[in-house]
Amino acid sequence: MPVRRWQFLKACKQLFPGKRRSSLATVTLGRIGVILIGAGCLFSFFGWRVVSHQFDVFDAAQYEQDVRRVSTILQRDADFMRGFVVDFATWDDAYDYVHGRNPEFVSRNFTFSTLTKLQLHGVAVVEHTGRVWMALEWRNSEQPQALAAPILQWIIHEAQSHAGKPAAYYFLWLDQRPVSIAVAPITDTQNQKRSNARLYFIRYLNGNYQELIQNLTHTAFVFTAEKTPALRVSRQGDQWVAQQAIAPGMGIRVQGKTRLLYERRITSLLLIGNGLLLFLICLGGTRWILQKQVLGRLQLFASRAIAVRETQDYTIRWPVQGDDELDHLATALNQLQATLAQRQFELQQVAYYDSLTGLANRRLLFDYLTHLPASPAVNLLMLLDLDHFKKMNDANGHLRGDELLIAVGHRLRDTVPGESLVARLGGDEFVVVVPEVAQAVAAAEMIAQQTAQQILDALSQPFCCPYGEDGITASIGITLFRAPVTDVHELLQQADLAMYRSKMAGRNQFCLFHPQLQVQIQQRADLEHDLTAALQTGQLEVYYQPQVTFDNRLVGVEALARWWHPQRGWVSPAEFVALAEETGLITLLGNWVLTTACTQLARWAEHPVLGKVDLAVNVSARQVHQPDFVAQVLTILEHTGVDPRRLVLELTESVMLDDFDRVIQKMYQLTEVGVRLALDDFGLGYSALRYLKRLPLSQLKIDRCFVRHLPEDTNDQAIARMIIALAETLNLDVLAEGVEQEKQRAFLATQGCCAYQGYLFAPPLPAPELMAWVEQHVMMGEGVE
Repeated sequence: MPVRRWQFLKACKQLFPGKRRSSLATVTLGRIGVILIGAGCLFSFFGWRVVSHQFDVFDAAQYEQDVRRVSTILQRDADFMRGFVVDFATWDDAYDYVHGRNPEFVSRNFTFSTLTKLQLHGVAVVEHTGRVWMALEWRNSEQPQALAAPILQWIIHEAQSHAGKPAAYYFLWLDQRPVSIAVAPITDTQNQKRSNARLYFIRYLNGNYQELIQNLTHTAFVFTAEKTPALRVSRQGDQWVAQQAIAPGMGIRVQGKTRLLYERRITSLLLIGNGLLLFLICLGGTRWILQKQVLGRLQLFASRAIAVRETQDYTIRWPVQGDDELDHLATALNQLQATLAQRQFELQQVAYYDSLTGLANRRLLFDYLTHLPASPAVNLLMLLDLDHFKKMNDANGHLRGDELLIAVGHRLRDTVPGESLVARLGGDEFVVVVPEVAQAVAAAEMIAQQTAQQILDALSQPFCCPYGEDGITASIGITLFRAPVTDVHELLQQADLAMYRSKMAGRNQFCLFHPQLQVQIQQRADLEHDLTAALQTGQLEVYYQPQVTFDNRLVGVEALARWWHPQRGWVSPAEFVALAEETGLITLLGNWVLTTACTQLARWAEHPVLGKVDLAVNVSARQVHQPDFVAQVLTILEHTGVDPRRLVLELTESVMLDDFDRVIQKMYQLTEVGVRLALDDFGLGYSALRYLKRLPLSQLKIDRCFVRHLPEDTNDQAIARMIIALAETLNLDVLAEGVEQEKQRAFLATQGCCAYQGYLFAPPLPAPELMAWVEQHVMMGEGVE
């Protein structure tokens, strides 16, 4: 590519950057500029074409006028020369000379001075036959010379070819220069006789002659061999050519550029160029003014708008310089920005902070943990759950519960280190994150335990709230981790597992997560899944343990659930019953045991021994608190056909903790139809005597933990005596569980306990084995009423 073209393209690229990102104002100005420049170029182009055409017409007319002026002078000169030759040819002396009567005609009339005066260079007299009478030429001296051979030959040829023709005018070419020839027949004017000879005048049109005509016409021209007599004007490139034949064989030509109009053309081009330059200057000035007054401020507005969009920083403000439209727009935008900033703050508070306590919420906690910088230091996360908060909230109202949560949040922030993050997950769950507590794990564990104990001590202090002066307790789960955090849910799950272990350990404690705890929790989850499947697939069985009196009479059996797991084997009741209590499966389990036991009791109705015994079934607090508990029991009794007086429902003391009045109502509904009630595991739980006396009980059961060490343990002796005495005072039957040795039964018998249950008599047995046991003892005569 030529250098000039490359530079031009580069300049255009810089002037119009194409796809480069520009402001709206710049693009608009650029487009306007392109349109105006394009219009100017088109105007200039077509204007140039019109002006050029007019100039061409004018130039052609000028050249045509020049040719005609020169032609006129040449024609006039030719006519003048022809007049000379006619005048000399009509002299009688000329006629006499031809006929030999005037030999002095030439010497007297055609001297050098005469020819010079007539501007002639030669003269000749030739007969029609071609005979030459005279052929003289004067060039550079006064002495005549022989006429040039080419001209003489032409004269002889013309004389032979054109005999009898009138006077004429010719042009010949001699050595690349024209020769003007005038010819006339020699005539006797007196007698009107024409001779047979012709007179020729010769003039060499040399440079002096051409310069003479140019001086007269002020037109530069050249002689040409032109044959066409018409005037022709044509343009060849940037040259004009005007030519015309002024006589046979010779013409003139005027050639060259415009003379006067050429300067006008350049002037016109300069004017057009100056106009374009002035337009560009005006466009640049307009752009500069707009850039300074409008575009610069608009670009500032645009840049700040982009900054607001990319950074979401609504504190950016637009400058206000005066009172014009842009200033009004800037004021409105600033007000809008202030409103948006306030809304952003409020939204941030709603999105990242708890509306009740003002602590960080779950989202902020997750963001905080996710963006912790990578560090070898150990970080601490504690999950805290208030103990028995739901009961306190229900007892005192949700408004006071909210006040307690706010107070707990303030106390947590006052207790933990200042760089810590305190968050509320929801309800009564709080999270404390302490970053970079130590480099070593052992040191971090020690600090975590100290921090957790400080929190428990702080929460145990009295609160200034309507709950009174007592503090509250909490269960805390602790997990340690290093940043960066890849899974926040896993961290919270670890802390939750540790917190759950704290609750299982008796609450108001803290527990540190370790991998083995994860295994245990997973095993518990698997066991819960298997227990649900066992209830659906019939893996559970009901065993029956005999209840006998001091004289070995069979008075009842207790229905106990047993589970044979296909992989685990026998699962301890203490394990799966407690799991059912925690997961809520105890309701399904209890209903299934009650239904199965009553069905079995109905089958024993015709048995001579088992048809007369009582059936004891354990009922959990969850079952009792179900709204349709009484209806379920009555429905089971109706479907199985069991006498309600033979059914004993064993309750735990936990039924007295929640909604005791409704529990009392349900118990009386059952006793009205004949169902008897027993208080199981007496002495382990609540055991408030003011509640105990209101229950329609028929029996108290001494828990096995008070029987195991009898009669050696004096404390167990005192507890057993107290329970037996309380039952006697309340007119209730008493039964001891877990009797495995004769000395235990003997001690209990001496204290007034007449009913026993334990391995001393029989373990829990399936229904067929129980029948075999009963038949064996009956056949042997033992235990028969």
